[in-house]
Amino acid sequence: MKNLQKRIFLIALMGILLSLGTQAQSTKEFDLGIKAHPLLGFLRSSTNGVVNRGTVAGFAYGLMLDYNFQPNYSFNSEFSITATGGKTRTTDGNTVTDTRYRLQFIEIPVSLKLRTNKVEAGQFYGQFGLVPGINIKSTIEGTTTTSGVSNDFDKTNNSDQTNFFRVGLLIGAGLQYDLGNNANANFGVSLNNGFTDFAKGPTKLNNSYLAFNFGIFF
Repeated sequence: MKNLQKRIFLIALMGILLSLGTQAQSTKEFDLGIKAHPLLGFLRSSTNGVVNRGTVAGFAYGLMLDYNFQPNYSFNSEFSITATGGKTRTTDGNTVTDTRYRLQFIEIPVSLKLRTNKVEAGQFYGQFGLVPGINIKSTIEGTTTTSGVSNDFDKTNNSDQTNFFRVGLLIGAGLQYDLGNNANANFGVSLNNGFTDFAKGPTKLNNSYLAFNFGIFF
């Protein structure tokens, strides 16, 4: 039932975006596109004894929609499947636990995009907004070391210890390049700064990621 609900949701959203894309062909009030974002995820914690231990490579892909309400101003929304994560080290007495988190979200960013006037065939832009997300997968794996003796724990499902909803603050910048025939290439970098705790229980963990953005608007 859960998988069926996800499929219905995805089909409905794609139908809405595709219908807006059809309108965009005649008015260009809307620009519809696809995106692919390699990213580096990392974690922060306010819990004593828990520190960030590095980044985890991830990836995001999906659809983009710009509503151009002024020549240089757009309301942007996206629909993406995002795989991210991070690493932590937890110290409790003579026990040290290194944990790798892998997280997957359905994200629907909403933001304001401000563009410069065209410089030859390109426009620079800045972007600011919010990124609500729904967790669809969570796993952990790592190593526990006690008094110098290490034991690995294999990848396990961690969904029951992961909050369902996540919100991040989005800030980014980049270049939109005119390819002709109403197509534009999009290159940029953005920071998705998570400000909600994704972990249940006493340990407080926030997930953020730095994304390198590539996409095409049609």
